[in-house]
Amino acid sequence: MEKKYGIITCMDSRFDPISITDLPPEHTYVIRNAGGRVNADTIRSMTIAHKFMGIKEWFIIHHTDCMVGKLNDEIILKALKSNLQTAEFNGHDWVNDDRFETEDNSESINKIEWQTFSDLKQSVIDDLNAIRENSLIPDTVEVKGFIYDLTGNTIDPVD
Repeated sequence: MEKKYGIITCMDSRFDPISITDLPPEHTYVIRNAGGRVNADTIRSMTIAHKFMGIKEWFIIHHTDCMVGKLNDEIILKALKSNLQTAEFNGHDWVNDDRFETEDNSESINKIEWQTFSDLKQSVIDDLNAIRENSLIPDTVEVKGFIYDLTGNTIDPVD
């Protein structure tokens, strides 16, 4: 039986996670979300993939110039509380179009863990630890962390 792989990475379309790893596309499964962060849904998907698909090796790949690394919870909450239209970056701040108003959606906003980060390497380490410490992911599952440099087109391991 062919070895199967999993990749957890960002939803950013500026790179193809399978091609940068040279893993076999027909045996590689990808979970993508904003920032490529490990969360409850990632663990759910990993658990199913391991138990029922036999994936025993996972790659966590974060990347340079990630939007989630340029945000923080305060920025997100402020932008969402004003309205739900797309915010624009004016070179200094994220601003909303004031023509739109929205209901108070604080309850929904506060239920989400936004998983922003300020240290790219640390975000990979945190995600590796989240997987390694989760009781649903057995120790026999190998997990490796990487940072992909969009400019240099290189992928570097994170220990």
